[in-house]
Amino acid sequence: MKRIPEEQKSGALCAAIAEKYEKLGLYASAASWVEKHYPQNRQAELLPPFAQSVAYLDDKEQRKAIDAAEGWLQNSPQDADLLVYLGQLAYSKQLWGKARGYLEAGIAARDSVQARLALAKVFDETGEKEKAEEQRKQALSATQNTMPVLAKQP
Repeated sequence: MKRIPEEQKSGALCAAIAEKYEKLGLYASAASWVEKHYPQNRQAELLPPFAQSVAYLDDKEQRKAIDAAEGWLQNSPQDADLLVYLGQLAYSKQLWGKARGYLEAGIAARDSVQARLALAKVFDETGEKEKAEEQRKQALSATQNTMPVLAKQP
């Protein structure tokens, strides 16, 4: 990695490196890479390999990674992608209230099917079945609104 020029580390190559670390099972390296580069460039593409890698770290390292991500949020409190991934990380740690808060804030910043389905899972865990079902309906409605309409055959 030392041979890669710094300017290339902040472009499309940055996310590709994080993804490669994650796919190779180098989860600590993936998380560390994102922790170093996300604050500088705020590439949303860095968040999936980060969240997936954090799940494989020990509890202490998970907490450290989540703390880092929460720190990023202080600079961009309306970052919908970051809010959703923080919600998913909180969900994986069974922090239902925190997960709900992040996911609802993510939906308020930019509604997404991913966030609604994650929030439905939180509501399932907290016994709020009607709210979970409502989130699934809204997610389904959003996907139906974006599907192309097929022309009828004569």
